[in-house]
Amino acid sequence: MYYEKNYDKAFEYFLEAKDIREHTLPHDHPDIARSYNNLGLIQNLVYRNYFSALDYTLKAAGYPEKLDEEIRFEIYHNLARNYRNIGDFDQTLSYMENAIAAAEEAFMSKTGTDSIRFQNDWANLNGEMSTILSTELKDMERALPYAKNAYEVYSTDVKTQEDSIDLARIH
Repeated sequence: MYYEKNYDKAFEYFLEAKDIREHTLPHDHPDIARSYNNLGLIQNLVYRNYFSALDYTLKAAGYPEKLDEEIRFEIYHNLARNYRNIGDFDQTLSYMENAIAAAEEAFMSKTGTDSIRFQNDWANLNGEMSTILSTELKDMERALPYAKNAYEVYSTDVKTQEDSIDLARIH
């Protein structure tokens, strides 16, 4: 339903999934955290109800010792978005740092396309952090290392794509 853009129905299903998981799984199961995160994501990105989104996503973050780096990355990134949307930049930066660290852990521990996906997520987060610091907080000095991190990954991806195109031409 979410990908079909039927957000009201998606939110209803996510709420039902959360309720089922809470009644059938141990209280600290990571799937419950994922359910709360999904609810927060819809509240934030679709309904723009940032405080409700924050409530759901903070509940999701209450399971840190049970969560792998992938879901921690998603939760921390969603919390950073929520705090950014309500104008709390101290919390935004803190959760962006946590999201960057979780994405880095994920791409170091994964292989193949999963590793590449998280490396790209890591680069995107660094770019986003650079943007927040430079445009919203006017702190160019702190923004620069994040911009460099993002650039290194992006420029490597471009070089790899160019090499792939050259190889295709040879064959």
